[in-house]
Amino acid sequence: MKKILIIGHSLAFRTLVQDTLEFSGFKTLTADCVSSGTAAASSFQPDLIVCDVMLPDGTGFDILEAVQHDSSLQQIPFMFMSGVAVLPADIRKGMVSGADDYLLKPFLSQELLEAIRPPAAGQYPEQSGLSASGLLLSGLL
Repeated sequence: MKKILIIGHSLAFRTLVQDTLEFSGFKTLTADCVSSGTAAASSFQPDLIVCDVMLPDGTGFDILEAVQHDSSLQQIPFMFMSGVAVLPADIRKGMVSGADDYLLKPFLSQELLEAIRPPAAGQYPEQSGLSASGLLLSGLL
């Protein structure tokens, strides 16, 4: 089971992302700021970090930098999420800084899941819902 660390300032948003991922079979842990996020990354050793850009004690860039400078964490894929007045330059900064992906809020649950586990080459979803979980995952996060 893949482990995903979710870091974000909004409890409601963290909970929606966590519920979506756990319903889809992932093990998750959440953190609400830079200090708890970097500590959680070290102790939880996730397979992916999904991180909000704006945090109460800094930014997601602070966490990305800490991950990149820790030899036990630097191979972990890192995905930014943001919805606060995002400009193309902000996305570019995230990607140039070393993020593996950048999701703009609000996004569909299915978009999050596809970013985490993209379809194999040549495979595309046949419908917009996700079978039995379609109702839960069709709302905006």
